[in-house]
Amino acid sequence: MTIKYVVKRGVFMDKKKFRLNKQHVISFIAGILVTAILCGIGILIAYEKGLFSNNDGMLGGAILQKYTIVTESDFDAKVLNSSLPELVYFVEEGEKYALYDGFFETMYDTWGRDVKIYYVNDMSRFYLMNLGLYSDGTPLYAIFDKGEVFEQKYLETNQYDIYAWVKDFMTEDTATPKPEPIVPVFYRMYPGTVRQAGFSDEYFNLGELSLLPYKYDHDYSYNCIGSRSLLKKDHEALYALIGDTYGSDTEQFSLPDLSSAVPNSDLYYQIFIAGEFPEYESDFDPITVGDIKYVPTEISYINNDLYIGQIILAKNIDDLDFRGILVPCDGRKLEKAYYTALYTLVGDEFGLTTSVYFYLPDLSSASPIEGAKYYIVATGIYPSRN
Repeated sequence: MTIKYVVKRGVFMDKKKFRLNKQHVISFIAGILVTAILCGIGILIAYEKGLFSNNDGMLGGAILQKYTIVTESDFDAKVLNSSLPELVYFVEEGEKYALYDGFFETMYDTWGRDVKIYYVNDMSRFYLMNLGLYSDGTPLYAIFDKGEVFEQKYLETNQYDIYAWVKDFMTEDTATPKPEPIVPVFYRMYPGTVRQAGFSDEYFNLGELSLLPYKYDHDYSYNCIGSRSLLKKDHEALYALIGDTYGSDTEQFSLPDLSSAVPNSDLYYQIFIAGEFPEYESDFDPITVGDIKYVPTEISYINNDLYIGQIILAKNIDDLDFRGILVPCDGRKLEKAYYTALYTLVGDEFGLTTSVYFYLPDLSSASPIEGAKYYIVATGIYPSRN
């Protein structure tokens, strides 16, 4: 072996030549694999023992602050004796790693606090039966209120179904009454049976209704005339929203027939078959009148990104600048030359036209909400045909 001496900062240091061989490579790789295996085992053990919780590392802590594991020993304290309604997910012991983490995060935002998880085994089935619950292996959700099972639902279809069910409970059964709006609002419309109706600030939502002076379909919305059916497999989210309320079979479900709910016989409701799943977040309570649910939506300005011909119910908007965009539906006449696009949609349905003028529908006495008025979008986006 050759030894070389080098001088570094006045100190003699010996430097041996090093040659990398196959034995060194195998030892290095083996060390990495053993380390990875030990780390994985440690993480699994910590997860089993609830060490990722924020409750002193004990089982029952809120893992990632999105859900809490409860057991038979603390079920009374954390669920039955809770002063608030509690949402509990019952799942088989062997399925504990088949959790929908993203879904629980959404449910956390919807429910307002962590969802409880109860792992079911053979010994705990009798305990659940005494609570009025029966588990056959299918994941089960249950809402507990004042120490009793308020409602339960099996996870048999999809996550939208559970989401809609929880929104249903939160927005109707436990909501605190909110004041009447005194600010400018648009009333977004939904079928009356869609209890969890809400809205996206800038876009139409799935299941939202649009009132129009024509009845041809769009790519994004269909007319609510007669018992129109859609395939469940093609419209899973919409089916989760409106369910079997208006009729269904094994493959199809029906849209609501709102032909008798329009404020004028020459107007038509369409339902959006695409869009954001509705999330009700509003400072005001929705109002249901007949077959339509009206959701007050505060607005601070009105721009021209609305669809021409769309009829909007609004309140307290007189101080907003909507000139040239919205026109009151009070039977007035408009110039064809100035509102050419609107005339192609409205036509002669609401009054005998001349070569110069056409008429708007008169809905001045048809408002379902006190103080609200109907307006038609006169300039904006021209709707495309399906």
